[in-house]
Amino acid sequence: MNTDWMSGRVISFIADHPLQQLVLTWGGLFFDLLIGFLLLWRKTRLVAIGLVIAFNVSNHFIFGDIAAFPLLALLGLLLFLEGKFWGSQYFGSWIVVAKKSKLKKPMQGAMQFVLIVFFVFQLLFPLRHYFIPGHAEWTGQGHYFSWRMKSFHKQVELTMFAFDRANQKALYPINTGLDDYRVQRIGSMPHQVNYFARHLKKKLDNLDGADENIGISADYQVSLNARPMAAAILPSSDLTNEKYRLFGKNDWIESLNKHD
Repeated sequence: MNTDWMSGRVISFIADHPLQQLVLTWGGLFFDLLIGFLLLWRKTRLVAIGLVIAFNVSNHFIFGDIAAFPLLALLGLLLFLEGKFWGSQYFGSWIVVAKKSKLKKPMQGAMQFVLIVFFVFQLLFPLRHYFIPGHAEWTGQGHYFSWRMKSFHKQVELTMFAFDRANQKALYPINTGLDDYRVQRIGSMPHQVNYFARHLKKKLDNLDGADENIGISADYQVSLNARPMAAAILPSSDLTNEKYRLFGKNDWIESLNKHD
């Protein structure tokens, strides 16, 4: 529930008509808000299972980069099946064993503590991006494990350069050998470009010998949710000397507010 999603910016690359965007954005929002309750209520469970199957199968074909998520979501439906299904020869044996096992009181207390810590972590850790400066989808900080599935779309242009540390300028572009698909994947987050720069530096050192005056910089242009292309990393930064901070401000990452 953010302005980019509700305005249709996020899905503009697959739906350019305003009515299509309206159906997909609001339909997806209400589906996510209601489907859990529909699965929990026995009277609506079968209908909800059908909706989950249709929703995730369609996502598989609509979004080319969604990977195994639809399959994992469909497997999650097993949690809502009950009765004869779980009493079958396939699942009954290990469930009976689990029910008959009894923990001693000290173990029960330890298990309760572990579960409390686990669920507190699951509730609080995904909210960390609210306490980190910058836009989560732009900087990548706090984005992962934060319930922000399909919350952005990026178009990336990436050129890596050998960088003259003494004069603080790019010397010549480096042939990375990456096709466009891999450029888009690596360029989805700045920290991945940072890691890739370190990888290229090692390759240069192995080929030409280590040169303390040579680093790696990037011309990293990003269009976030149909915005105009803009530099997401300072071109004057030697990425091999820049560390990615999970929670603090990374000065080598440009601010989205500067371009928005």
